[in-house]
Amino acid sequence: LLTPPSHKFPALLSLLSQLEPTPQKTIIYLSTCAAVDYFQYILSALLPNQFSLIPLHGKHPSNVRQKNFSNYVKAITPTILLTTDVAARGLDIPQVDLVIQIDPPSDPKAFLHRCGRAGRAGRKGLSVIFLQPGREEDYIPFLEVRKTPITPLKRPLIAVTDEDAGLVTSKMRKEVLADRALYDKGQRAFVSWVKAYSKHQASSIFRVTDLDWTELGNGWGLVRL
Repeated sequence: LLTPPSHKFPALLSLLSQLEPTPQKTIIYLSTCAAVDYFQYILSALLPNQFSLIPLHGKHPSNVRQKNFSNYVKAITPTILLTTDVAARGLDIPQVDLVIQIDPPSDPKAFLHRCGRAGRAGRKGLSVIFLQPGREEDYIPFLEVRKTPITPLKRPLIAVTDEDAGLVTSKMRKEVLADRALYDKGQRAFVSWVKAYSKHQASSIFRVTDLDWTELGNGWGLVRL
């Protein structure tokens, strides 16, 4: 799905609400641990009530990681795992219906591992990667060369307007302005995300110089950059 930064989370909400039946198990991939720490609070405020959200990343103490992972695997209501590449391989997660890659993985090999989480053992699954219009679109032929062709998401139809995006950004900012700790988490997470972006292995496609900072600030619900 080609989507500017400020449209990513409205597109995510639109996708979750339109899929029939509602995905029971979803995995959302972000590029850094700090981003998971920040967006677990932001997303909890944005998601419809029927979804539970569980964070999982490599900097959690191992007992927290095991507990969160176990809660996700055992969940019987629609549940989302918000994670980094720590959950791209090695963990056995049965019956995942939907994988969403908000951030493309810095190692192209991880792309397939992430996708492979959805629809195992004969089940159908959907894996969607969000790419920013412009240079990031070069990731499509890049993956094709690596024998991992991807196609545009046609169904369900995701149409996010600037007005929709503005409403979601306002909701995010409201959360951030009400909680100083969340404000700090957002600042740290954004810096860590930019660092991760600058270290992307496909450096000719993912270039920090091409980023639209205003768009990103809105997409992250930042109050100041």
